[in-house]
Amino acid sequence: MLEMEDRVLVLLSPSQDAGRDRQNVLAFSYDGDLLWKSGIPEKSDRHMFGSLTTEDGDIIGWSWNKHEYRIDPETGELEDRGFRGK
Repeated sequence: MLEMEDRVLVLLSPSQDAGRDRQNVLAFSYDGDLLWKSGIPEKSDRHMFGSLTTEDGDIIGWSWNKHEYRIDPETGELEDRGFRGK
């Protein structure tokens, strides 16, 4: 979970069952309203986020495809920052 001035970002750990929702970064207002769900890395059912952090004021998600993505805190849209293997 990352707390911001006007919202909270939550990283979910979905089950491994088929049909799970892979949009696993969500933003909520402090009133509990869902603001957005993140995009899905590479728009692939195989990928979702494994970690969430901040870097130089940006929200960064690391995906199981070993890429880092800048996550827009206002919309949940993704910008691929490239391969960052772990």
